[in-house]
Amino acid sequence: MKRPRVIAEVVEPGQCRYFRKGQRFPLGGFTPAGLCASAYAVLARDAQTMRYGGTLPWATQGRVLTRCPDPQGALWQLQVEGEAPDAERIEALATSKRGHWDGYQFHPCRGFQGACPFSLVKDPSLVCRMDLAVRASAWW
Repeated sequence: MKRPRVIAEVVEPGQCRYFRKGQRFPLGGFTPAGLCASAYAVLARDAQTMRYGGTLPWATQGRVLTRCPDPQGALWQLQVEGEAPDAERIEALATSKRGHWDGYQFHPCRGFQGACPFSLVKDPSLVCRMDLAVRASAWW
């Protein structure tokens, strides 16, 4: 199955002499030619999460901003090519049928003899929000 491409684009080069504003690199499993190892190390984790359908809490409109490890380095934007913004994607997931996921259930915590103070399953609104989070993540 072909995975979507995540594109890293230089938003602001900072004081980095290797990159120019608007320069783009497709990110997959290997460091693309022309991208330094430090930049790839910062970008790879978020790019792989996005590539496999996960969402990141700090993403806005399906885009993630991150900076090189060098404090004066480049500011990068990650985006999946051709992906709908997060709000549309989550709405589609919320209204979709469960399909192959029919066996999925939340189970109450059995710690503290069934009285676990951290159990979230007692609150239906939290169960709904957790369900949406799981369905919008790479675990779905």
